[in-house]
Amino acid sequence: AHPEGLLGDARARWERETLAKAPDTPEAVEPSGFPVPAKGDAPGLSWIWTNPAGSGEFAWFRKTFPLSEIPTHAQLLVSCDNEAVIWVNGKEVGVNPDWRTPTVFDLRPFLVSGDNLIAVAGKDWVKGGAKAALLALAAFADGKQTRYLGTDANWLASDKERPGWKAPGEVDGFATASV
Repeated sequence: AHPEGLLGDARARWERETLAKAPDTPEAVEPSGFPVPAKGDAPGLSWIWTNPAGSGEFAWFRKTFPLSEIPTHAQLLVSCDNEAVIWVNGKEVGVNPDWRTPTVFDLRPFLVSGDNLIAVAGKDWVKGGAKAALLALAAFADGKQTRYLGTDANWLASDKERPGWKAPGEVDGFATASV
């Protein structure tokens, strides 16, 4: 699945507002404009949940990823049907209160050189209602290129909150997320 339908004309707006600026300025990627990937830049990007049916009132997600250095710009776009709380490296980043309005977060203050962890607690408003799902896409830019990390079958998910789940390190009780 490709996020262009979800994000509308965000890529065109981002290009218009940011590409003309010097890549080493803080304004080069503004918090309100997310750098939408071109096709192929975020392979496997999918909505995920703990099971293929998207059933269950709550779900917990984890994704560990390495960074050799903290990028110049780092943003995370999140949309969770119905809502989510996001942590990076054990620190709360913010809330996506409604899936119909994706939320973009600045990740730089939370990142470290080495292994990093994005953790998301998702909640479906109506247990047994419509299919629940999470879509998250991180963009890491260094002024030369933008790399993406999105929700896919490589994320881990659990239908129960596990001790230490939102902090870096191994946690029992998580399995591959369903796409």
